[in-house]
Amino acid sequence: MQTDLQQSKAALDDGGIILFPTDAGWSIGCDATNSTAIERIKQLGAGSGNHDMVVLLDTEVRMERYVEEVPEVAWELLEVSDKPLTLIISSGRNLADNLLNTDGSVAFRVTNDRFSRNLIQRYKKPLACYFLKINHQIIGLFEEIPLEWIDVVDYVVKATQPGNFEPGAPSIIKLGTSGEIQILKK
Repeated sequence: MQTDLQQSKAALDDGGIILFPTDAGWSIGCDATNSTAIERIKQLGAGSGNHDMVVLLDTEVRMERYVEEVPEVAWELLEVSDKPLTLIISSGRNLADNLLNTDGSVAFRVTNDRFSRNLIQRYKKPLACYFLKINHQIIGLFEEIPLEWIDVVDYVVKATQPGNFEPGAPSIIKLGTSGEIQILKK
């Protein structure tokens, strides 16, 4: 795992994109503050619609750095969630502009995956992620990843290959500025 962490960080330092596992499945990711790397992912056909890209964090408290104000209900939802949870929160900041949705909101997930959490801690920045899908299902097995995705990234994490984990079905909740909750996916 140490080699993967070093190589992934080096690729991110160079503005590259990586293919790596998370608690929800396999993802293509980059530095969430690097608009050029995010645009590169979008040009690949990923992350072109609202909420397609998620900001992956290692801890909940880091959200405070990337939004104007974290609604109180966000802390409560994170505390009781027992599976991957994506929160869409208004007024993103300190992130690449092209990562924000048209309404200024941004999607966040705190990862429970050991590798992605260690990578974010080592890199000291959040990652912008696009979760790879086949027929609208997030890919959990490395063998299912189409070669065209493997060929376009700057580094592929190897420690978990073959990836024999079940992807976690993420919940997606949009939070309003006054604490409104809209469940987009259970």
